[in-house]
Amino acid sequence: MDNKVTFHTNINCETCYGKVEKTFEGKNLYKDFKVDFANPKKPATFTLNEGVKTDQIKKLINEAGYKAEVVEETNFMRKLFNRK
Repeated sequence: MDNKVTFHTNINCETCYGKVEKTFEGKNLYKDFKVDFANPKKPATFTLNEGVKTDQIKKLINEAGYKAEVVEETNFMRKLFNRK
């Protein structure tokens, strides 16, 4: 089961992506991280490692200097956090 979460962000380019990625170095929080640069809302989707919380990811994106608003979590994540 995938633990995926998607954020609307302002990560606009590969350089921005690199800055965010650097903030996560050594933390082992996700398996995969992609940004759809063609989409105006710049959705960033993370496949999280087990036990990682959405708020941890959002906090680090913010620390890198970017915005992040949760827009989608997999059913597994909703169940894990008792969200409907």
